[in-house]
Amino acid sequence: MSEDPVIIKELRDTAIKDLDNILTLRGKEIKSGGHFCFDILLDHPIPRLSCWRLLNDVVADFVALGRITQEERAKMAIRNYQRNDDMINEVLGKHNSNWRIVHKETVTSRFPAWGQYEIDHDAKKLAKTYTEWLQEWTAGAIMMNLAATRPQQEKQFIISDIYEELFNRCAANPMPLDVQLYDFILQKL
Repeated sequence: MSEDPVIIKELRDTAIKDLDNILTLRGKEIKSGGHFCFDILLDHPIPRLSCWRLLNDVVADFVALGRITQEERAKMAIRNYQRNDDMINEVLGKHNSNWRIVHKETVTSRFPAWGQYEIDHDAKKLAKTYTEWLQEWTAGAIMMNLAATRPQQEKQFIISDIYEELFNRCAANPMPLDVQLYDFILQKL
């Protein structure tokens, strides 16, 4: 959510460090010849109409309504950073004495709830699934950036209202949710 370059750099640095750490740690656990299979969320443009964009729009509307301050909004960042090819290759290059790439493929993965929606056309069920999934790992990032001077109950109401509005918007605009991933299989040398 944040467009603050300092926060974006912090997230990027953390993403590089996290990938480096996981390859180092798995390298200590896996025997020579063993395999490590994993996915990495890739950086890709968010479609104009997606539940991600809707969440961002809801937060922007809360700023416009005065429920969230511009300062609070500027700090909001989901503690996740979609890595790009250069970043991944940089980290893998540091580990080429320990790992061999067996398979590396870019795939688009569709959130499974869309398949059920195509069968039952239940927009509210789809919206509930998307909203609960997004709330599970974005609410904390929003909550922790609301001013410390706000009462906890007020913060909880804001969070509740954000996801209620997200649910309403998702139900009104059923859409698939796709993510781009790198599928990897590495072999321990």
